Amino acid sequence: MLHLNWQFLPVFDSVDPASDYVGVYDPWLVATSVVMAILAAYVALSISDRIVAAKTEPTRWAWTSAGAIVMGGGIWAMHFVGMLAFSLPCGVGYNPIGTILSIVPGTLASGVALSVIGRKEQPGPLRLLVGAVLMGVGIAAMHYSGMAAMEPAALLRYDPGWAAASVCTAIALALISLSIRSRFRGSQFSSTQATLIAAAVMGFAVAGMHYTAMHASLFFPLSDTPKSLMSLPPLPLAAIITIFIALLASIALVASFAGRQAELALRLKAEIAERERGEAELLKARRADARLLNAIASLEAGIALFDEADQLVVANPTYRQIHEIIADILVPGVSFETILRENVRRSRFDLGMEAEETYIARRFEQHRNPGPVVERHLNDGRWEQVREQRLSDGGLLLVILDVTKEKAREAALTEAKSLAEEANRAKTDFLSTMSHELRTPLNAIIGFSDLMVSGVFGPIGSPKYVEYAEDVHRSGHLLLDMINEILDLSKIEAGRYELYPEDVSVARLVEDCVSVLSVIAQQREVELTFTAADLLTVRADERAFKQIMLNLLSNAVKFTPAGGRVRLEAAAAPDGMIAIIVSDTGIGIAADDLDHIFEPFRRGEASISRAHEGTGLGLTITKHLVQLNHGRLALESQVGLGTTVTVWLPAAQTSSLPRREEIGSSG
Repeated sequence: MLHLNWQFLPVFDSVDPASDYVGVYDPWLVATSVVMAILAAYVALSISDRIVAAKTEPTRWAWTSAGAIVMGGGIWAMHFVGMLAFSLPCGVGYNPIGTILSIVPGTLASGVALSVIGRKEQPGPLRLLVGAVLMGVGIAAMHYSGMAAMEPAALLRYDPGWAAASVCTAIALALISLSIRSRFRGSQFSSTQATLIAAAVMGFAVAGMHYTAMHASLFFPLSDTPKSLMSLPPLPLAAIITIFIALLASIALVASFAGRQAELALRLKAEIAERERGEAELLKARRADARLLNAIASLEAGIALFDEADQLVVANPTYRQIHEIIADILVPGVSFETILRENVRRSRFDLGMEAEETYIARRFEQHRNPGPVVERHLNDGRWEQVREQRLSDGGLLLVILDVTKEKAREAALTEAKSLAEEANRAKTDFLSTMSHELRTPLNAIIGFSDLMVSGVFGPIGSPKYVEYAEDVHRSGHLLLDMINEILDLSKIEAGRYELYPEDVSVARLVEDCVSVLSVIAQQREVELTFTAADLLTVRADERAFKQIMLNLLSNAVKFTPAGGRVRLEAAAAPDGMIAIIVSDTGIGIAADDLDHIFEPFRRGEASISRAHEGTGLGLTITKHLVQLNHGRLALESQVGLGTTVTVWLPAAQTSSLPRREEIGSSG
């Protein structure tokens, strides 16, 4: 048996200060109490890992509650087994309610401490200190509330110094325990070993506080109380408490172990899934790379990739075929400069009159600073087009296309264009030359037929001759008009139509044109009217302006049936232009023909156009003449309703004219 001498201080007069009593500890129960404290601490610290790993608040609070119950129960069990290990030479009893309630302070304090340190995997110094203070205060509160439930046949007093030392012991050892657990969590040091060491320190914190507090306890037996052993049997009670706490700790430990295994299983499952996803992505990337390499290999373009050191990384078969002359050096790692110099040395390129080093320097500069497409001629007659692009990692992608066929087609097109231009010039020259040759006999035909019709030298014997002379006269004029139109169009297309812009009075010229066509309009029973302000002037070539008006008015009269109307109107437009509108109530133009009506020799629907004489060049020449005079033209038409043509020509700079908004919006 372990004997402990107690000095009882005289407090009341009835206490015999000379009395000396001996307190006795049972060493086995003392050891049992310490083991229970260590066991409870180990389980609680193991559960703290589950608190840290919890994903939701309900789970975190469940594990915190479990750890608090185990730690609080362990502190309580250690205290009462320790009290059962201590024998006083007087009767001792316990208040049941106070004894049961004394578990509350330790449990609550343990729960709060575990919640504070379990919020982070590596809690900071402040959290550790707060947790240690809460744990130490909880241990002390449980001990002194348990001592308050004790009913010995003596007066109990405490030595203040030793009482304070007991609380400090609990806090200091709790801080050391929590620091060890935090320091080695997740490190190479075994988590189980770290937990055992921390649990041992925490167990000694509980036991150290208890036995230091017992040393602070001063018992003053009452003089009239007989000396007797405590009334509660210590060993059975200690055994029951030990079994209960061991069972509680085992259940919690098994739950913690199961939780850890479940967590490890989930983590392993997640790692396996992540690895499988990574392998699937890697396989997918490899397949994509393989498809890309196959696609590059099958391209007709030569493709080569150079790294940031300008060394060849990879080249497709087409690139190697193009550079067959230097196939012996085309291996990964060869520099671009080596490839360039070997091509020049082996006469692959047609350098013309350029020196080799000059060409190499120029081509190398183009390679270092990729820009426009490079074209080069080879000594075997082929042409290459080289495209280069700098990559984000500093490398360079080089693409070579064989453009020999394209060059041949380009040369053929250039030659064809040149031949066409030459033929067009020849046509224009021919028409210019032939115009005089054609006009001279036509003028003679027209003149003689006119003399015959008018009977200047006497009457013609037969009336039929007069009719024939009129036909010859009319046909000659028609042929002359055709020649003039063809000649005008050829001059316009050749750029030889000479213009002399001047300020032209719209009213004067329009009146002249209307006068010329009024006779024809009367013969066809078509009403021809015009409206134009006297002050309207345009900046245009007078001859071209007249031809524009005559072409439009003659077309309108020609394609308007008897009883119809042709109207010409001129007014100022809001954009500094003069709008001249020619509208008729004629046969109109089909919608399908509107897109082609300005093309040469296009005269609308064939069944209609055949009934009217003409070359089909009038609208074509009119549009060209309007554009040459810096104007624009628009045509609107509906079959059976008529046609409206609007011409805009620049107003003379000196004119100040009234404007009509509706004219400007008609185009």
